[in-house]
Amino acid sequence: MPPEPPGYDHAGSFGRHAAAYARHRPTYPDALFDWIASVAPARGLAVDVATGAGQAALALAERFDRVIATDQSPELLAAIPAHPRVTTLAAQAEALDLSTVAPGGADVVLVAQALHWFATDAFWERVRVSTRHGGVFVAVGYGWFTIAPEIDAVVATLVEALAPHWSARNRLLFDGYRTIDVPFDEIDAPSLDLTVTWTRTQLLAYLGTWSAVTSLQSAGQDVIAELAPRLAAAWPDDAPRAITMPLTIRAFRVDRTAKVDPARFVRAHTRLVAPPLVPEVRLHLADEVTPLWQATEAVLGEAGLEPPFWAFAWPGSQAMARWILDHPEEVRGRTVLDIGAGAGLASIAAAWAGARATANDVDPMAIVAARLNAEENAADVAFVEGDLLGTDVAAEIVIVGDLCYERTLSERLLAWLRHLALTRRVILAEPGRAFAPRAGFRTLATYVVPTLFDLENKTERTVVLLEIEP
Repeated sequence: MPPEPPGYDHAGSFGRHAAAYARHRPTYPDALFDWIASVAPARGLAVDVATGAGQAALALAERFDRVIATDQSPELLAAIPAHPRVTTLAAQAEALDLSTVAPGGADVVLVAQALHWFATDAFWERVRVSTRHGGVFVAVGYGWFTIAPEIDAVVATLVEALAPHWSARNRLLFDGYRTIDVPFDEIDAPSLDLTVTWTRTQLLAYLGTWSAVTSLQSAGQDVIAELAPRLAAAWPDDAPRAITMPLTIRAFRVDRTAKVDPARFVRAHTRLVAPPLVPEVRLHLADEVTPLWQATEAVLGEAGLEPPFWAFAWPGSQAMARWILDHPEEVRGRTVLDIGAGAGLASIAAAWAGARATANDVDPMAIVAARLNAEENAADVAFVEGDLLGTDVAAEIVIVGDLCYERTLSERLLAWLRHLALTRRVILAEPGRAFAPRAGFRTLATYVVPTLFDLENKTERTVVLLEIEP
C-alpha cells in the first residue's frame, strides 16, 4: 500500500469539501447497480463503504432491503439525503464492524471511488468477516474522461500539472485497481461507462473536488481559476456536452470458509510500531490482546490456544535487543539462537549487530510475525519452528527474552540453559517473573522498560539481563 503524504488528512480533506462533493460528483449508471444486485446472493443488506456523498448508497437502496452507508467523515454522512432504507455509520473502513447491526453479514460490500485510500490487509479482513458466505465485494472507480479533442487537450494540461501533487494512493485508481491484490475469488464484471451531460461551469466545479486540486488550493494555488480561461477558449458557449468516464469495476466472491493467509492475518490485526526501548525497530504489534486472541482462535478453528505473545514487544525482549544493539561486539560474527522469539525483536537486533541470528518459537504464527518483522527491518534472520528445549543446538550464543512465567516451562528451560552454559554463552532476560532463577548467574545490565498496563498491570518493568552459569 503506498504511503500517505506527510500530514495528509484524508477524512478532513473530503469532510471540509463535503457540500461541493455532494453537489458536483457524478452519479453512477443504473446498469452498475442492476448488475450488482444480480450477482448478490440475496437482496437483504448492502454496505457502501466510504460512501462519500451517498450516491451509491441511495442507488443500492432502490434494489436492497437495507443499506448501511459508512464513512469516516461525519460531514459527508450528514450531506446524504434521508432515505428510509439507508442508515449511516461513522467508521474507518479498516474498522468496519457489523457484528451488532448485521451479525449474519452483508450480501454486498461496495467501495465506490475510494478503495485506493485503504486497500490494506486490515480492510480485507473486515470485508471477510462482514460479508456473508458467498457474498460479493465490488470496487468501482473512475479517473479520466473524454469530451472533445480540443477540450480534452486543455484538461490534459491540468492533469499534467497535478501529477506531482496526487497522493501515491491515487495512482492505484489511475491504474484501474489492477495492482491491488484482493484475497478473494474474482468474478467477471461488465464494461460500463459513467456518462454525464455538463456545462463548462459544471465541469470546473467537478474538477474542483479532485483531492490534488483541493490540496493545492489549501496551499494558496487555485489551479481551477488558472484553467478556466483556457477551457473557455476551447468551450466558448458553455453549452452542455456529453462527458464519458470509463468505469473500473472489480468484483469478488467472498468465501468465509477459505483458509486465511497467516501473513495477511498478522498484518490485518497489527500496526507497525516502534517499541519504546528500541525505537529504531518497527514491529507488527497489536493494541489489545483479547480481540486478537479471539480472532486467532476463530481463523485457526481451534479453542484454548496460547495468547498471541508474538503481537507484543515484551519487556524482556526489548531489554535484550537494547543490550545487543548497544554492545554489538558481544554477538558480532557469532551464531545466535533466540528461544521463544515471539515478534523476533532480539533476533532482529542480533542480525543488525552482525550475528548469524536464528529465531525460534513453538507458535507457527510467531514465526510468521517474526519473519514479517525481519523483512520490515531488513534483518537477515533464519527461522526454526518447534520446541528446542532439551535438544542439542549448534549456536554459540543462546538468548531468551521472557519465558519464566510458568513453573513447568521455567524448570525445563533453566535445566536446559544450565547444560548449554557448559559450552556456550547463555543470556536470559528477567523482567521480574515468578519462576526466574534466583542464583547461578552474573548480571550484565539492567533496564527500565515502559510496558502496556493491560499486559503487565504496570506501566514499566525493571529487566535484568543475566548470563547463566553452568
